[in-house]
Amino acid sequence: MFISAHKDMKRSIRAEECSFSLGAVRASYPDQAQGSLWNLIDGNDTERFIVSAKGDIGRLKLALIFQFTYPGTPTVYYGDEIGLVGGNPPLNRQCMQWDPGTWNDDLRGLYSKLAALRSGSPAFTRGTFSETAANSTHNLYSYERSLERETYAVYLNNGDSDVEIAFGQEVYDCLGDENLPSRWT
Repeated sequence: MFISAHKDMKRSIRAEECSFSLGAVRASYPDQAQGSLWNLIDGNDTERFIVSAKGDIGRLKLALIFQFTYPGTPTVYYGDEIGLVGGNPPLNRQCMQWDPGTWNDDLRGLYSKLAALRSGSPAFTRGTFSETAANSTHNLYSYERSLERETYAVYLNNGDSDVEIAFGQEVYDCLGDENLPSRWT
């Protein structure tokens, strides 16, 4: 489910195209099956995302947030967590780099934060999914994951400029570990 829609995300597409692609894939599977589908960013038969994104770590981070918060099971291809690069097969299958001095620690830290967020919140593993915006003008895509009294709003800005978001209340940034004002850019 994830990888077919994700192929479009490796290139810069409009938020509405992304929404359409993801919706078509979600419609192909019953709700109860979606949680067990693999959310792959990379695999043994594709070039690594970071190569497709022309080295843009920001785009990779956005894809990771999506991978860990979207319905399905995030599945990490070896080396992605440290920033291993590689083009089309077999270049994407190079040996794992075991020297921590070669690792992208910032990227590895984001993987750890996202894994902790997901494992600590049933809303991401069993909760409902509700798309809240697909704005191509700003290239902003957002959705909510909810279960019982727990709701997470995910905002993905794949545009070139900042977007001001009015929440209507103070919110907590799970990844930045800070409170945000009711209006945030």
